[in-house]
Amino acid sequence: MNEKTVAVLMPTLGRPHKMKENVENLWDVTKKEEIDIVFIVEEDDEASLKMAVTLDAITLINQRVRSFAGAINTAVRTLPHNYFFGGSDDFLFHPNWLPPLMDLSENFGMVGPEDLGNPSVRAGQLAVSYLISRRYIPKACVGYPKNLLYEGYIHNYTDTELTETAIYNGEYIFCPDSIVEHMHPSFNKSEIDETYKLSFDYADSNTDFQTYLSRKPLWSGRSLY
Repeated sequence: MNEKTVAVLMPTLGRPHKMKENVENLWDVTKKEEIDIVFIVEEDDEASLKMAVTLDAITLINQRVRSFAGAINTAVRTLPHNYFFGGSDDFLFHPNWLPPLMDLSENFGMVGPEDLGNPSVRAGQLAVSYLISRRYIPKACVGYPKNLLYEGYIHNYTDTELTETAIYNGEYIFCPDSIVEHMHPSFNKSEIDETYKLSFDYADSNTDFQTYLSRKPLWSGRSLY
């Protein structure tokens, strides 16, 4: 590993078939010396753990909150890399996705690629995947300087807080030259499975929204309304 090797973080739950697709996709469009692929799985997800040993990738067990944020923070706290790409198992990486992000990371702590779907992403208001430099991590999560993501959300608004905090800090930039496509059912790019159902639960979404409203003043100095 060299000092610019990027750890591509891929939290996954109950989708072992996607793990194989993720590895094939990433190695098809990325040079071996540029990245390490890192899956973060739950200790009781036996199918994913069984698949992991067959893949050209690093596997970590989530040691923190059982959530996307907990998985990402486990990796950030464990790995020695200077750069992290926050991804997931439902992204499609397009050719030349990484070099434009690395170029911009010289001056920005967080760089978000084009996702070919979400209008907030294209407007530079939200990143659903992102390149993060280690030097930015102490500022990334308000109140928790060793974490990248706030672990109080069940699922939703995790990326919203991360992006808005980086914008407030003057550390975020959108990179339209990098394409990491979010293959999400909200944009008719995949079917809804059991894992997606967890994030679509209305009660969880409303709880996360209230958490977001309560924390927003921490990085913006004002409430949403």
